[in-house]
Amino acid sequence: MAEPQRETPDGAAPSGPYGSFPPEYSGQPMGGGHPLADRSGDAIDASGYAAPDAYVDYSGRQVPPRSTSPALGWVALVAGLIALGGSTINALIAVGLLSPASLDGGAGNTVALLAIALLNGLLVWFLFGLWAIVQGIVALAQKRGVVQGIVAIGLGVVGPWVGIVLAVVLFRQAFATT
Repeated sequence: MAEPQRETPDGAAPSGPYGSFPPEYSGQPMGGGHPLADRSGDAIDASGYAAPDAYVDYSGRQVPPRSTSPALGWVALVAGLIALGGSTINALIAVGLLSPASLDGGAGNTVALLAIALLNGLLVWFLFGLWAIVQGIVALAQKRGVVQGIVAIGLGVVGPWVGIVLAVVLFRQAFATT
């Protein structure tokens, strides 16, 4: 199939294929182009502009590249470990205080209230678990500590529940014998 002919303002036939600029046109389209590269596409080093592969903001200033250290994943992993360890220790202390032997006598109400406060403290470890999950997902998405992010997500999900399951099992065991 033959290529369609374009009309020019003076009625002459165009010299190049459809969509190309006429040979007498030597400028950039729309009066400019990108300021970081010349017409050949090479970097302009003498003018102070950055190379095309560098990070550049809208004003043309070079921006330092984003950090790729795994610190984000490590912080998420520490938050997950705190969620696991804190909920486990909290549950062990609460069960130790709220045993049948500790409820006998006059100090039973005080000990019971302290144990209930510690059980409510398990909510704090859920917040640490949530922090580990969110920061682990961000570490995975930004590839800043992928392995640590995966472990942190797992610890954030499982960690607080370990303390609750441990408390329930130990409470059942302590009060089943009475």
